[in-house]
Amino acid sequence: SWDTLEARVARFQLPYTEKDVPVLTPEDLARRTALRQEQGERLKVMAKEKRETKMRALCSQARALLTLETQAKASKGRELAAVLERLAAVGVTDVKAVGRVVSGLVRRV
Repeated sequence: SWDTLEARVARFQLPYTEKDVPVLTPEDLARRTALRQEQGERLKVMAKEKRETKMRALCSQARALLTLETQAKASKGRELAAVLERLAAVGVTDVKAVGRVVSGLVRRV
């Protein structure tokens, strides 16, 4: 029965020693704070560079699309077909859609 089963259960108390919690000195705290501030500044600089690189790439794409749009408006015949092929390679299906694509790029900046 349950009582006999409980009587057979043995419990052991393992020895427990509390770990020593390191006490940080004011110099350690100051060093840690300075390190975190340096890391934060480094991350800010990296994020700024990444944003600027992305902005330059988007502006370059917008300029290229606007250039292709003006070329498409000024060209005829075979030249127009070549410009339309370049637009299609960029992902624009129609000359009229260039404005929407450029405005989308500008919004992402």
